[in-house]
Amino acid sequence: QIYDEVVSRFGESSEPTIREIVASALYNKGCILENVDRTEQAIQVYEVLITRFGESNELSLQIEVSKAMRNRDAVLRKMDKPHVVN
Repeated sequence: QIYDEVVSRFGESSEPTIREIVASALYNKGCILENVDRTEQAIQVYEVLITRFGESNELSLQIEVSKAMRNRDAVLRKMDKPHVVN
């Protein structure tokens, strides 16, 4: 899948624009997995995005993290598994 290729090639970049592309790829992958009812995998992808970029001060990354958190929590609610904040 193209999203996996983006993450594997550019996932360790420190360049802000590249980091935004990686975060977007992870988010989009999570959305696709969610849409094809692979919800556990979607949650895992959202968690990767949240963990990887959650501490960033870059606004574009904060937006991707917040969208991933929203989607993760929505999926968990549908599965009747509310997320517990650590």
